[in-house]
Amino acid sequence: MPQWGVRLMNGTGSDIGLADLWQVDWLTSDISDLSLFCRFKLAFRNTVYKASLLLASVIILVVFGYAVYYFYEWKRREREEVFALVEKILDVLQNHNRACQNDLSAQPYLAIPHVRDMLISPAERKSKRRIWDAAVRFIQNNESRVRFEVQVVEGEDFSVWRWLQADSPSSTGRDGLKTMRLWQGQAFEQLDTGINALPCSPTPCLKVRNMFDPDVEYEENWPVHIHDAILEKCIGCDVVHLQVDSSSREGCVYIKCKDSETAGKVYKELHGWWFDGLSIFLSYLTNMERITYEF
Repeated sequence: MPQWGVRLMNGTGSDIGLADLWQVDWLTSDISDLSLFCRFKLAFRNTVYKASLLLASVIILVVFGYAVYYFYEWKRREREEVFALVEKILDVLQNHNRACQNDLSAQPYLAIPHVRDMLISPAERKSKRRIWDAAVRFIQNNESRVRFEVQVVEGEDFSVWRWLQADSPSSTGRDGLKTMRLWQGQAFEQLDTGINALPCSPTPCLKVRNMFDPDVEYEENWPVHIHDAILEKCIGCDVVHLQVDSSSREGCVYIKCKDSETAGKVYKELHGWWFDGLSIFLSYLTNMERITYEF
């Protein structure tokens, strides 16, 4: 192909015509070598092209990693919201059951939509519909103390919840004060094998919620009983500090362990258990200002 300045060669170095293309082994150019500027320009283009590919690959990996992290973080927060809402629902049902024991004319059940309206404001009902539906499914599938029924409420059929567990006579004295505190088993399956479980504890500090109900605690040394109950449950774990926040409306207790590994063990020992009729929830404290304030 003389017009292009390219010669077709076979293995012996002889010229090959266009009719014998199947014998071509390599090509040679009749044009002299490229100038230094052209070589530099070609090398620069190749370098920029390869660097662009590398940068694009890094950006794609970073975006993908962030998307995976955001997804699992979103799922973790959503699960915490579900459990917090389940806790509130159980509190409403339990309080209603107690009220029915004092008022025999009250219906011993609550319509599910009415419970939702009590706990979620109108402005948040649409955005929290997914959380609410997940909480309802959790109660129906895992909560043995609540029965699902269909009842007529003011002339309309409603799906309702009925609280089945009666107050234990052994936990209340003649004067109505608590005299006995017991660990009563797991409220739900442990999360250490789920996709949302943390591979390790991020901090040695923990926050326990719903450990007590401040409205019914009247004993003089009830914080000491809470303190001792936690240490009894976490026997063998190196707890260096434990504080019962007696003024907390959420029944909070703060625990500081020897290290993060010990905090993970305490988390597994307490999270998801029933204590004195209350479902216990734990979370890791990662806010340094909050940790400094509590400890």
